[in-house]
Amino acid sequence: MKKQILIALLGVLCLTGTAQNEVDAYRYSLTNYEGSARFMGMGGAFGSLGGDVSAIGINPASMARFSKNEFSFSIQSAFMNASTDFYGQTTDNSRGNFNIPNIGFVGTHNFKNAGKIGWQSVQFGLTYNRQNNFNERISIAGDPGNSYSLVFANWAEGTAGSDLINTNNYDSYLAYETYLIDPDPIVANNYISTIIGGTDVQKTINRSGNMASTELALSGNYANKIYVGGSIGIPTIRFNETATHFEAVSNDTINQLDNFSYTQNLKTTGSGFNFKAGIVVLPMDGVRLGLAYQTPTAYRMSDRWSNDMTTNFDNGDTYSATSDNGSYVYKLRTPSKLTASASIVLMKRAAISIDYEMKDYARAQLSSTPYAPISYEFTNENTAIGNVYKKASTIRLGAEVKLGPSILARAGAQYRQSALVESTGAQLNYSTGLGYRNNNFYIDAAYIISTSSEDFYLYDPALIDAANINKNSNRATVTVGFRY
Repeated sequence: MKKQILIALLGVLCLTGTAQNEVDAYRYSLTNYEGSARFMGMGGAFGSLGGDVSAIGINPASMARFSKNEFSFSIQSAFMNASTDFYGQTTDNSRGNFNIPNIGFVGTHNFKNAGKIGWQSVQFGLTYNRQNNFNERISIAGDPGNSYSLVFANWAEGTAGSDLINTNNYDSYLAYETYLIDPDPIVANNYISTIIGGTDVQKTINRSGNMASTELALSGNYANKIYVGGSIGIPTIRFNETATHFEAVSNDTINQLDNFSYTQNLKTTGSGFNFKAGIVVLPMDGVRLGLAYQTPTAYRMSDRWSNDMTTNFDNGDTYSATSDNGSYVYKLRTPSKLTASASIVLMKRAAISIDYEMKDYARAQLSSTPYAPISYEFTNENTAIGNVYKKASTIRLGAEVKLGPSILARAGAQYRQSALVESTGAQLNYSTGLGYRNNNFYIDAAYIISTSSEDFYLYDPALIDAANINKNSNRATVTVGFRY
């Protein structure tokens, strides 16, 4: 039964790109950490190791490992490729971008009477870290043997043509106005597709934007054995998507429709806040244990969307229709997060670190805001979140070795479990890096490879098979830092 619910929901999600739904809740609950080159080169496993500005976003207590003031910034080149398999046809597409994944400052005050009071130092941090990169381009092509127009006809069922502009302004109304669907000559307020025969389908999805978080953190070092810290996170979201569905009609000698295109545009922005608290302890020399908790993140979100459709007929006639510009302001609460960490430092020449992160994606919630012109309860969407998603864990592993007095080599891996109830898939990241460090300056470089796969339904799963999408990304990051 759960599998049937999941398939039905996946179909709805692929069809309603203009609404606030469970896909939005999941997308903005995921955190695929980016940051400094050292952080990324070690797979992000810094919850207990500390000493890096990006680690503050995982466990603010790790900042207490700083003994000097420090400023650093990073630049990154990213390239994302998506390969799809749809009815035996393989299509590739890619997109690259250049960004700043991290910038941060940590100020340290060392106490002069540390021997008497026990507290060695306090730190204040201000950092910016990317948490997700949405830039990608996906192409899907194949012959499913039917048409998206059947879905538009089904959605219009029971509604008079003159009322579709009010009830189905973003989908069936466009199909009706461009003669992609026609009134059923037998049954009143029913509709039929003007496509007879097969279609060659091409769908292109262009996405851009990112999630990022600014952290204001405070930490303290007690006796060089206990490190505590807390932070206020101010995350932001910027997401843009343009999805174009194109069908070229084959073997149609009756209605003479040559092709149609349906384009959906969505722009989402959001900002929110959360709190983090953490502790790192050193039970014995070379061993560090950490624990951190992040509260749910409360976002204020804004969506803007519009759709358009164009049909072209064999006789040269062209028809176009455009929806109204839609907008809605709403709230999103993403789930809390618990991170446990452990690391071992061997004679100050090597370090091995592991982080284990747990998040219950089923606890994400959508709700209306006082600013919304029409209050909406999101009952169906929140029920779907609880049915489709589950608890999921992320494991990060990292290692660093000194090759000489100032040269370090790094490697890392990350495994992120899928949060879909009926999925066993996962995202895997592999990384490597090098660094040069002296007392006052450092420069680090890292290279990261990420792989994942997903199933995507172009429209109703009762009519069409899923397109399998295999994604891989390659990112190169360089960080420059100064200590004083």
